[in-house]
Amino acid sequence: MSTTPGNKKSKIRIVGIGLVILAALYVVFMRANPPKSEAPVAAIEPTELHFQKSDYGETWPFRTIESGKVYCTDNAVLFRDDKGGQIYGLNGTAKTTGRAKGYDWKSLDGEHIVGKDISFLLEAGNKLCQ
Repeated sequence: MSTTPGNKKSKIRIVGIGLVILAALYVVFMRANPPKSEAPVAAIEPTELHFQKSDYGETWPFRTIESGKVYCTDNAVLFRDDKGGQIYGLNGTAKTTGRAKGYDWKSLDGEHIVGKDISFLLEAGNKLCQ
């Protein structure tokens, strides 16, 4: 039994078409069922933490600030007042950096109630700086 050149081309053509169909089915299947990632999704760390007077009552350390966010930039722990947007430096790095770079970061003088603890804000900011 011999194959003629026409039969050989026909078989090659059929195999080629079959491969194209298989490739198309693979693409369709992969789009419909993408592979599942086995790596756990990393937890997204917060970039700022919100604090408000109503959560702290008499221990709230500020005179006129009702709430705000603690965050960190260049190891400077900062507190941004929600009402006016004023930024206060909470640690020494914030005071030094703010002054050196000409930022409008205010000190807590006059806003911080003497004797009221702000360490919870500093600790939160230091964690964000890590």
